[in-house]
Amino acid sequence: MKFFFIFFWLVIISFVLWGVGGVNDSGRDVVVTIGKYKVGIDEYRDTYDRLFDFYKRAYQERLTEEVLRDLDLKKKAIDEIIQKRLLLQEAERIGLKVTDEELRDHIMNYPGFQKDGKFDRELYLRILKLNRLTPEGFESIEKETLILEKMKRILWDSVDVTDEEVKEFFVERLKSDGKTFKDGDLGKLSETLRGIVLQEKRNKVISSYVENLKIKTKIKINEKIIS
Repeated sequence: MKFFFIFFWLVIISFVLWGVGGVNDSGRDVVVTIGKYKVGIDEYRDTYDRLFDFYKRAYQERLTEEVLRDLDLKKKAIDEIIQKRLLLQEAERIGLKVTDEELRDHIMNYPGFQKDGKFDRELYLRILKLNRLTPEGFESIEKETLILEKMKRILWDSVDVTDEEVKEFFVERLKSDGKTFKDGDLGKLSETLRGIVLQEKRNKVISSYVENLKIKTKIKINEKIIS
């Protein structure tokens, strides 16, 4: 049970938002080409499967064939891969890097790799082996994750939330529920709502930035593979 928990935890932290680091495939199994980067079928399937699992947990028995069609997970998977790769390419262009020390500290601070509060290399290697990962492969994935986090933080630095925006968000939500706003209603919800509004604004900044990158980048999708 301990190893099952660690396995589940490892999958979540490795796949969240971005999915597995892809292999720069060539040939007929290329799903999408983003600039010079070629996304192979494995990266696409990993991203699709992760999205499917996410919505399966969210919708549970309500995840019908009709809902799946509306969600269009194939398109979502492609969009996510394109966003990830465009941001990584832009990070490389501006010289954004992750040092060996940063990567080492990041991995050594994983709770799942620790024993008695300290990093345990044997446990680390055992967990990777259970997940059919090599240290080099896993560290490459995590390096991409850290670079993406740095890239996002750069874009998020310009984002802030005002009290008025929080109030507007709250009022709109009340209206959608058929309720009216009263002074003092925000109360303890203020900080929670601020976090929600901030995340929405951050997502919009990322989306807008990626759309601009798409204009400057040649992207070709192999529709035959994903149809």
